[in-house]
Amino acid sequence: MRNFRLKIFCELTTALKDNNAYLNYLLHLADNKEMFNETVKKYESGSLSTRDFYAALYELTGNLSLNTFDNAEETAELSGTFIKFVRYCTDNDFEIIIFSDCIDSYTDPIFKKENPSLKRFAGILKKDPVSDKFEIFYPYTDEYCRLCNTCKRNILVSHTNDLENEISVLIGDSISDRCVSGFADIVFAKGKLASYCWKNNITYFEFNDFEDIINKISKPENKKFLKQKNEARVRRKDLFLGG
Repeated sequence: MRNFRLKIFCELTTALKDNNAYLNYLLHLADNKEMFNETVKKYESGSLSTRDFYAALYELTGNLSLNTFDNAEETAELSGTFIKFVRYCTDNDFEIIIFSDCIDSYTDPIFKKENPSLKRFAGILKKDPVSDKFEIFYPYTDEYCRLCNTCKRNILVSHTNDLENEISVLIGDSISDRCVSGFADIVFAKGKLASYCWKNNITYFEFNDFEDIINKISKPENKKFLKQKNEARVRRKDLFLGG
């Protein structure tokens, strides 16, 4: 009988067919595409924090409104292997949490189209009652850190119950997944995150799609790695206690 429960934290971009879909969507809205691409290069080189990066992109895309993302579901969709992974997790009582530095007005139509009702954390686009303009609000930031709009580290720590033997699994591919990678028991990484984990001696499993992840966690001979990582557990405890 299984004595653990996987708590899976998934970066939105890994779940999409095209992991650059959001950036491509914003690029389409930008008037100065050359400046947009230069901003992306600065971010990838480490010259910009995630928060400053997206602030710069939104400046280039002009005035945002709810109508801006009316056709989001037409330009991006969840990958078939992710949908299969959702079914697998549902059958095994594994919770999936999606986090992202995107805006809910972009992500919500995509998930509504595919219909997986998963808990999601992202920025919120809404009208400011004072200025009467649409602005982006970030309710999941860390008050002491200005690196990211959505603090994935805090979300993982606050939603992992170590006392009930929940095992946190991070699935990521982006620069903004770096901070959280040291707090997860198990890391599935590709792209920028895989490179970071390799350089910083963080144990991870490389994957191409969610079929790889299903195969890894479902095979009986791999069950031995499905456990809390002591170092990650200590980090979660220290952060939770304010250490």
